[in-house]
Amino acid sequence: MSQTSQHLIREGDTALIENAQHRMFFSADGSLTDFQERFRLRDQDMWLLSSLRFSSRKFSEFVYQNEERGKAMRLELSSEEYWRVTSSQSDRSKLANLIQAVPGLSTEEAIRCLSVKAGQF
Repeated sequence: MSQTSQHLIREGDTALIENAQHRMFFSADGSLTDFQERFRLRDQDMWLLSSLRFSSRKFSEFVYQNEERGKAMRLELSSEEYWRVTSSQSDRSKLANLIQAVPGLSTEEAIRCLSVKAGQF
């Protein structure tokens, strides 16, 4: 997993990009032309990438690419899965604060509590 495509290039070595048989793109970073060239993407793949949608806490669309083709797919998380993997600093703080405020509350119990609360809105 990488935060930006530049993280995959080490001292000019692009082997991680060139040897990957499967790729998942949630967005393009930097110059679109550079991104397309870096990953050797077709115009159709770039069109798919530009059409991706995202809905916070609900779903993220991404382009899955193998050696044969690319296609748009959707990743949907349950409320519990969201709380388990979120990188939102605000939400991570809510989880930590709940665990600290309720002695003996496990992380899993806190996640269930926050998931139920989130599902009500």
